Amino acid sequence: MDFQIVGADGKPTQKIPLLGGYFEMRLPKPFFEGNPSRVNLEWIDFLRK
Repeated sequence: MDFQIVGADGKPTQKIPLLGGYFEMRLPKPFFEGNPSRVNLEWIDFLRK
């Protein structure tokens, strides 16, 4: 899945943990086949050892 990390300043970044920014993801077309009324995504914030 194609995604980009955007910092609080609105510019692309690679810095993690991300403070005040967001992740932008481009969802594949099959997610929208049949015109679903909603799409649920789950996110794991950090994987800890």
